[in-house]
Amino acid sequence: MTKKSIEWTTSDGSKVLINVELVTEKTVNADGEKVSVPCCEIEMEAYLNGKYIGNVLSTYGIPENYRKMGVVAYIGKLGIIEANYKKIEEAINEIKSAPVWREKEKRIEENRKSSAEYDAHIARMNKVMGE
Repeated sequence: MTKKSIEWTTSDGSKVLINVELVTEKTVNADGEKVSVPCCEIEMEAYLNGKYIGNVLSTYGIPENYRKMGVVAYIGKLGIIEANYKKIEEAINEIKSAPVWREKEKRIEENRKSSAEYDAHIARMNKVMGE
Protein backbone atom coordinates (compact mmCIF):
# COMPACT_ATOMS: atom_id res chain seq x y z
CA MET A 1 0.00 0.00 0.00
CA THR A 2 1.10 3.50 -0.79
CA LYS A 3 0.24 6.19 1.71
CA LYS A 4 0.82 9.94 1.70
CA SER A 5 0.12 12.35 4.54
CA ILE A 6 -0.46 16.08 4.27
CA GLU A 7 -0.37 18.24 7.38
CA TRP A 8 -0.96 21.91 8.05
CA THR A 9 -2.09 24.27 10.78
CA THR A 10 -5.22 26.37 10.32
CA SER A 11 -5.38 30.09 11.03
CA ASP A 12 -6.88 29.35 14.47
CA GLY A 13 -4.05 26.94 15.36
CA SER A 14 -5.88 23.66 14.70
CA LYS A 15 -3.85 20.78 13.30
CA VAL A 16 -5.09 19.15 10.08
CA LEU A 17 -3.94 15.75 8.87
CA ILE A 18 -5.05 14.29 5.54
CA ASN A 19 -4.10 10.68 4.72
CA VAL A 20 -4.33 9.56 1.10
CA GLU A 21 -3.77 5.85 0.56
CA LEU A 22 -3.77 3.37 -2.32
CA VAL A 23 -5.56 0.25 -1.12
CA THR A 24 -4.90 -2.95 -3.07
CA GLU A 25 -6.61 -5.45 -0.77
CA LYS A 26 -9.69 -5.30 1.45
CA THR A 27 -11.11 -7.64 4.02
CA VAL A 28 -14.84 -8.18 3.60
CA ASN A 29 -17.41 -10.09 5.60
CA ALA A 30 -18.76 -12.94 3.44
CA ASP A 31 -21.61 -14.45 5.44
CA GLY A 32 -19.67 -14.26 8.68
CA GLU A 33 -16.33 -15.27 7.18
CA LYS A 34 -13.55 -12.73 6.71
CA VAL A 35 -12.26 -12.84 3.15
CA SER A 36 -9.45 -10.79 1.58
CA VAL A 37 -10.26 -9.52 -1.90
CA PRO A 38 -8.08 -7.59 -4.34
CA CYS A 39 -9.02 -4.02 -5.15
CA CYS A 40 -7.41 -0.82 -6.38
CA GLU A 41 -8.90 2.21 -4.65
CA ILE A 42 -7.73 5.54 -3.35
CA GLU A 43 -9.01 6.24 0.15
CA MET A 44 -8.75 9.52 1.99
CA GLU A 45 -9.24 10.38 5.65
CA ALA A 46 -9.15 13.80 7.25
CA TYR A 47 -8.47 14.61 10.90
CA LEU A 48 -8.79 17.90 12.72
CA ASN A 49 -6.89 17.99 16.03
CA GLY A 50 -6.78 14.19 15.93
CA LYS A 51 -10.53 13.73 15.40
CA TYR A 52 -11.83 12.12 12.23
CA ILE A 53 -13.88 14.64 10.20
CA GLY A 54 -14.52 12.95 6.84
CA ASN A 55 -13.26 11.14 3.79
CA VAL A 56 -14.86 12.89 0.80
CA LEU A 57 -13.03 15.78 -0.87
CA SER A 58 -15.51 18.02 -2.65
CA THR A 59 -15.27 21.19 -4.70
CA TYR A 60 -19.05 21.60 -5.16
CA GLY A 61 -21.56 23.60 -3.15
CA ILE A 62 -19.12 25.95 -1.46
CA PRO A 63 -21.00 29.03 -0.18
CA GLU A 64 -19.96 32.32 -1.78
CA ASN A 65 -18.82 33.83 1.53
CA TYR A 66 -16.40 30.87 1.98
CA ARG A 67 -15.12 31.31 -1.57
CA LYS A 68 -14.35 34.94 -0.73
CA MET A 69 -12.13 33.64 2.10
CA GLY A 70 -10.20 31.50 -0.38
CA VAL A 71 -11.92 28.14 0.23
CA VAL A 72 -11.79 26.01 -2.94
CA ALA A 73 -12.76 22.61 -1.48
CA TYR A 74 -13.89 20.96 1.72
CA ILE A 75 -13.87 17.69 3.62
CA GLY A 76 -16.69 17.43 6.11
CA LYS A 77 -16.91 20.93 7.57
CA LEU A 78 -13.24 21.72 6.95
CA GLY A 79 -12.73 24.40 4.31
CA ILE A 80 -9.56 23.94 2.28
CA ILE A 81 -7.70 26.85 0.68
CA GLU A 82 -6.03 26.51 -2.72
CA ALA A 83 -2.46 25.95 -1.43
CA ASN A 84 -3.55 23.00 0.72
CA TYR A 85 -5.86 21.69 -2.02
CA LYS A 86 -2.87 21.57 -4.37
CA LYS A 87 -0.92 19.55 -1.78
CA ILE A 88 -3.77 17.04 -1.62
CA GLU A 89 -3.97 16.87 -5.42
CA GLU A 90 -0.19 16.28 -5.60
CA ALA A 91 -0.48 13.38 -3.16
CA ILE A 92 -3.36 11.87 -5.16
CA ASN A 93 -1.45 12.26 -8.44
CA GLU A 94 1.64 10.69 -6.90
CA ILE A 95 -0.43 7.70 -5.82
CA LYS A 96 -2.01 7.49 -9.28
CA SER A 97 1.48 7.14 -10.75
CA ALA A 98 1.89 3.74 -9.03
CA PRO A 99 2.12 0.82 -11.49
CA VAL A 100 -0.93 -0.94 -10.02
CA TRP A 101 -3.08 2.18 -10.54
CA ARG A 102 -1.80 2.66 -14.11
CA GLU A 103 -2.65 -0.98 -14.85
CA LYS A 104 -6.17 -0.42 -13.50
CA GLU A 105 -6.61 2.64 -15.74
CA LYS A 106 -5.37 0.61 -18.72
CA ARG A 107 -7.93 -2.15 -18.02
CA ILE A 108 -10.71 0.43 -17.72
CA GLU A 109 -9.78 1.93 -21.09
CA GLU A 110 -9.66 -1.51 -22.71
CA ASN A 111 -13.11 -2.25 -21.29
CA ARG A 112 -14.45 1.04 -22.66
CA LYS A 113 -13.16 0.17 -26.14
CA SER A 114 -14.68 -3.30 -25.94
CA SER A 115 -17.99 -1.87 -24.79
CA ALA A 116 -18.00 0.70 -27.62
CA GLU A 117 -17.33 -2.06 -30.17
CA TYR A 118 -20.19 -4.12 -28.74
CA ASP A 119 -22.53 -1.11 -28.81
CA ALA A 120 -21.60 -0.47 -32.47
CA HIS A 121 -22.31 -4.12 -33.27
CA ILE A 122 -25.72 -3.92 -31.58
CA ALA A 123 -26.53 -0.77 -33.56
CA ARG A 124 -25.56 -2.51 -36.84
CA MET A 125 -27.66 -5.56 -35.98
CA ASN A 126 -30.65 -3.39 -35.07
CA LYS A 127 -30.30 -1.57 -38.39
CA VAL A 128 -30.10 -4.88 -40.32
CA MET A 129 -33.10 -6.26 -38.44
CA GLY A 130 -35.07 -3.07 -39.14
CA GLU A 131 -35.46 -2.02 -35.53
